[in-house]
Amino acid sequence: MRRIVWALALAALASIAGCAAQSKESAFDDVSKRVRSQGVPVVRWNTNSAEDAEAAAAVNALLSSELTFGAVAQIAVLNNHELQATFEEIGIAQADLVQAGLLRNPVFDLSVRIPDGAPSKTYIDIGVAQNFLDIFFIPAKRKIAEEQLAQAKARVAQQVLTIATDTQIAFIQYQAAAQLLEIKKMAAEASAASLETARRLHDAGNINDLAYLTEQAQESRARIELAAAQASVQEAREHVDSLMGVSDAQLTWKAAAKLPDLFELTAPVTLAQKVALEYRQDLAAAREEIEIQGRALGLTEQTRFFSEANVGVDAERETDGQWRIGPSLSFPIPLFDQGQGAIPKTQAKLRQSRQRYTAMVVQIRSQVRAACDKLTNANAMARMYRDDLMPLQDKVLDQTQLHYNAMIVGAFQLLQAKQNQLEANEHYVESLRDFWISAAELERATGFTLAMPQSPTTQHASTGGALNEEHHHEAH
Repeated sequence: MRRIVWALALAALASIAGCAAQSKESAFDDVSKRVRSQGVPVVRWNTNSAEDAEAAAAVNALLSSELTFGAVAQIAVLNNHELQATFEEIGIAQADLVQAGLLRNPVFDLSVRIPDGAPSKTYIDIGVAQNFLDIFFIPAKRKIAEEQLAQAKARVAQQVLTIATDTQIAFIQYQAAAQLLEIKKMAAEASAASLETARRLHDAGNINDLAYLTEQAQESRARIELAAAQASVQEAREHVDSLMGVSDAQLTWKAAAKLPDLFELTAPVTLAQKVALEYRQDLAAAREEIEIQGRALGLTEQTRFFSEANVGVDAERETDGQWRIGPSLSFPIPLFDQGQGAIPKTQAKLRQSRQRYTAMVVQIRSQVRAACDKLTNANAMARMYRDDLMPLQDKVLDQTQLHYNAMIVGAFQLLQAKQNQLEANEHYVESLRDFWISAAELERATGFTLAMPQSPTTQHASTGGALNEEHHHEAH
């Protein structure tokens, strides 16, 4: 009996050794390769190694240069501490995988009974027992743990892409806020000049109190909007700082003064949906959940009658000093609990995971359609401002200036034309911001990082931003 038990234990230990061969570092390498194929170039798990020092140096180098969309995303995936905490899920899942391959420790029992009369020797009962069924269930438990590790890797990869996209969106909002602030400054200056003109005319008796009060209200409104724009810039920058995980000593980074211009982004809905269903890591995690629940159901069915069966050795010493030694076997009698609750529960979890996967597929398709529509509409709106309204407002201002020089119109009309031009510029910046945010949201919806231009000087033809078949195949 003991030889059989030890042989089974040695076989289990051999399988355990194979299970523990994969380290958490190799599991993280899988995540790194996965997100690299989706457009995120470098990801590091901070474990106080030499590579971590290199990553910190890379972050400082990026922060010392003018930041771009790609730079802020890279800094975030290297430096965001919430993301670093998420990486530990891999270590936890890896530990669970090792634990799933281990036998439970044998149980040692000892009882001592002292007689109250002759013979006076103490009665001793010793037993050692081990659940030998664990040996047969270890492969199934390890398979479940392997699926859970794969699910953890998918969740971590999804979080990497989410942080990268969120940081890009926050950076776009900051750049737009900074650009709008400059417009608000010019509007405030124009309003102040208009008020000064009104003051002089009012003092000379050339305009009435109503016209003067109207100019005062306009100038006050411009100052309030300027203060609000300044607050928006501070708030947006702080959000970027938080996502990048920068310290107080790293807050002096600089960004381009303007958002990049529009670029042609070909994003057929059907292709974008195909990319999303292939690359979305939360969907991959949902697929792994189906596998986990399927294997859990199989294990539950296997253990419904006998989840435990202990084999061991018992030894007892009688009060006369004689020892009796022999094997022991114990197992539950399935009279009441035959898995009537456990199996339907696991079956329900399996059906639930399938339904959630199907629901996620529907949701992802809808998200991609919405993102494509939003991007198309934002692109059209921004082009109307850029190509139609803004040139018209520029011409109106030029003509008003000529009429003012010829004393056909007054200063108020000239200042109003200037304010209308600034208002058109403001709306264009807002529409440009919405376009870039829509592009980033399309990345999030597809789970694939687009090659977007990084600076205002980037030429449209060099963006490579089209989500086309060629780009899709290159990703493979």
